Amino acid sequence: MSDILTRQLGKSSVAAFTKELNDLLDKINENGRLTREADKEIKRLRKQNDKSFEKMKKAVELATQ
Repeated sequence: MSDILTRQLGKSSVAAFTKELNDLLDKINENGRLTREADKEIKRLRKQNDKSFEKMKKAVELATQ
């Protein structure tokens, strides 16, 4: 049983695990980049919406006076 716990991985296994980990890290980094871009777009749209709301609010106030 101690052989199983202390067994060394072969070079091909290490290479396969390393490749898989690198692929996963690439996916995580890409998801993070996409999330940051989406957040930026949300902030831009929210700001644009707030400006439009204020313009419409002023127009309604002027029309009702």
